[in-house]
Amino acid sequence: MFNAAPSLKTQPPSRTPPGTVKPLSKPTDTGGATLVFGASPGAAHEPKVPAKIDASANATILFGKAQSAVVRPPAAQVPTPPPQKPPPPMRAADLARAGAPATQASAEDEPGAAEPAGEIRDAGGEQAAAGASAAEDDLAAGQAAASEESEAAASESAEGEQAEQAPAAHGPPRALVIGVGAAVALVLALAGVVLAVKTLGHRAPPQVAVEALADARAAAEKDTLASLAEAEGLANAALQAAPKAHFPQAHAQLAEVEIAWADALNDQAWYWSERAIRALTQGDDKTKAEAEAKGAALQDAAKARLKTGFEAAAAGNKMDPKSADVALALADYYRAARSRVNLSRELKRAALLKADDARIAFVQGTEFLAQEEGASRALEKLRAALAGSPQSARIRFRIAMAQLAMHQDAEARKELLETLRLSPQHERAKLAMELLAPAGARPAPAAEGKKE
Repeated sequence: MFNAAPSLKTQPPSRTPPGTVKPLSKPTDTGGATLVFGASPGAAHEPKVPAKIDASANATILFGKAQSAVVRPPAAQVPTPPPQKPPPPMRAADLARAGAPATQASAEDEPGAAEPAGEIRDAGGEQAAAGASAAEDDLAAGQAAASEESEAAASESAEGEQAEQAPAAHGPPRALVIGVGAAVALVLALAGVVLAVKTLGHRAPPQVAVEALADARAAAEKDTLASLAEAEGLANAALQAAPKAHFPQAHAQLAEVEIAWADALNDQAWYWSERAIRALTQGDDKTKAEAEAKGAALQDAAKARLKTGFEAAAAGNKMDPKSADVALALADYYRAARSRVNLSRELKRAALLKADDARIAFVQGTEFLAQEEGASRALEKLRAALAGSPQSARIRFRIAMAQLAMHQDAEARKELLETLRLSPQHERAKLAMELLAPAGARPAPAAEGKKE
């Protein structure tokens, strides 16, 4: 045993990590060391014997703070189970008891060395116990922190996996649901708009508007400038009485009144041109100039009436493109505007929409009357139109003009008289009676000029 002491003195101390508790210093021969007289040099180093414990105790670090050797799993990986709790460390008292027999035996062999050795052992044991207690606290705190961190990482990973699997487990994505909901809402809104248009846009006109429209038609049949002005006012009153109603007939009637007014103005312009020709033959330049000025003013007024009539017909066509009355009004406008292509198209549309045959015949007869050598065809169509409206002074006057173009003076005079019976204030019938010469009839005003 004494022979083993020198080898322990040359053995270097075990290395500890930086910042840990400094181990107890070994006794040295320098000043301040405690030595017992008469004892061998190895007696002072006998407290080193506890370092020679069995191999099972070398896993415990008595001094210094335990290193955080717990491997922290990455947050993105699958959580690993928490590390197993290491076996409890062997306390310093156990270590002291394990080395106590050898120490006591060594102390008993040397007389007088028991007390100093015991004091050294007691001091070393207290310091070892204090260091072990601090190491245990640090180790327990490190293990608790590592355990909490591993549990937090495991819970975060589990929540991430649940969040990734949530869309597949709970149904379609939220964006898809929102998009489908918006599409359904849009379809429902459009359906509501269409329903509102059908219910409100096709509201029947009130009785007051219907009566005003009937009066406008009756006034327009008289075919005088005053009656046409009255008919225009009644048609506008019918439209004002039904501002939100589905009433394309009122727009069509207003257009018919304006076109008839334009025809009347053009007829009067033709008669003033005839007066200008007569004044020229008589050498009356003043009368000729006055007649030509009045004729030009009447033609300008007729163009303005045609424009108003087209606007009224276009408004009715916008309200109801399938209205037969509107199609006839547009056909009559293109007839007065001398647009044969558009006239033919609108007449076909009116026939497809089941328009009144008598009204279609009137538009066709008036168109034939404006053509050269078309008086006979015009007379046939106008008689068919008269069968549908026998009280129409407008149709009677057009028949008289066709007969004048065919040089049927007696028949023309009869039709003019019938026109004046139905409408005593018919200005153009009076002018035609004045211009009607016993030797023959003059050309009809509607037959003047050729369409291009």
